[in-house]
Amino acid sequence: MSLQMRKSIFTAVIVVTGLGHHLASAEDVFEIDNSHTSTLFSVSHFNIGYIYGRFNTCSGKATMNQKEPEKSKFEFKIESKSIDTNDIGRDNHLRGPDFFDSENHPTIEFKSTAVKVNRGNYEVTGKFKMLDVEKDVTIPFQLLGVGKGPFGNTRMGMIAKFSIKRSEFGIEKMLDSIGDDVAITFSFEGVLK
Repeated sequence: MSLQMRKSIFTAVIVVTGLGHHLASAEDVFEIDNSHTSTLFSVSHFNIGYIYGRFNTCSGKATMNQKEPEKSKFEFKIESKSIDTNDIGRDNHLRGPDFFDSENHPTIEFKSTAVKVNRGNYEVTGKFKMLDVEKDVTIPFQLLGVGKGPFGNTRMGMIAKFSIKRSEFGIEKMLDSIGDDVAITFSFEGVLK
């Protein structure tokens, strides 16, 4: 049996037994656990290296529909002022009007409009909003697992890796030195409500 086939069978087992066993109703809401969620990004710096950072505060929920997985819904809000690149001066600049303008635009938001599911992989299309710009973005989420947490609550974990062009959302400052393509990794745990 090939490695790919074993992975597919493993994922199917998680979906069928994991979700089916742990979730009681046809539609279950998992609320984001910020302390077990990571929103990471990287961007080119002068085509020499990469700068990595994160947003420390995220909220939202994933509503999982067992009977019709395509009707599952995802919505997230990231606090732009929670940006952290390990440099206070740079972080304050990023929070300012040249970049995220956190005072006037406190959140970066995503809300799904369509979901396709294949063996634990969720292709989630939705409205991604940053500053005053809203665009359709498709994010590939992978189901990592469902199970009991240390305090007995049911948890679900997913991860997504995708990229956006910051200029398409109105963040055009310093494009000659800071890359336009921003690679994003979003890994979250949700707690069943």
